[in-house]
Amino acid sequence: RITGMIARVKVEQHFKNPTNDWMEGVYVFPLPEESAVDHLDMKIGERVIEGQIKEKEQAKKVCEAAKQEGKKATLLEQERANIFTTNVANIGPLEEITVVIEYQETLRSDQGQFRIRFPMVVASRYIPGSPLASDFVGTGFSRDTDKVPDASQITPPVLHPSKGPINPVRII
Repeated sequence: RITGMIARVKVEQHFKNPTNDWMEGVYVFPLPEESAVDHLDMKIGERVIEGQIKEKEQAKKVCEAAKQEGKKATLLEQERANIFTTNVANIGPLEEITVVIEYQETLRSDQGQFRIRFPMVVASRYIPGSPLASDFVGTGFSRDTDKVPDASQITPPVLHPSKGPINPVRII
């Protein structure tokens, strides 16, 4: 929805566990650089759990505790100005969970015209430095390095085109 100079955008992310095991879903995605995420809901069947905004370290602790207790939990983290990660813990066998985030963004006028941009791909990045000896912290394809200690969190794996839709996105 666009009202004056402000765009309010709702993004739904669907996590489906196609296996008979309990899984964790991880989705790394871009948002416009000047956007501000201000709402999160997690939908499990008919249940809706409303998210809370907390400081990053406190949010991680709360989510990790819920995860260890076997509860459903989701954590939305900003990795860079335009890169976010959603983690969904304890997705049951054959279960689908929907995470809905909302953000606001100020629109700019250029010669009397407004444009809204919605990025859909986290592009490949140059990852300089020497690989760290530790294991991967994130789910990305790049190892963490001494210059980019979170490289494994900002280099999401990409499906090969033969394995399914490259970018299963629907804009309404």
